Amino acid sequence: MWKYLKIYLKNIHGIDVASPKKVFIECSSQEMTTEKQTEQLLSMADSRNNTSHMYNEPVAEKISTRIPSYYKLILEIIKKLEI
Repeated sequence: MWKYLKIYLKNIHGIDVASPKKVFIECSSQEMTTEKQTEQLLSMADSRNNTSHMYNEPVAEKISTRIPSYYKLILEIIKKLEI
């Protein structure tokens, strides 16, 4: 998701941002996402980092319960941007 938003920011708004969290924050600044959606996107990035760099099954299981809400969030943003 973040890489698509990075390209979208560059092509539509002329803004070049490098990291996932900065991309999400810039999307909020450009009113592409709401404050709540931005907080969820940042949480999603943290969840991804926690599952990629830590091998802790209880943490992974807890994060896995958030996947449906992350999926719903991505669909909302796609619909708003008419990807």
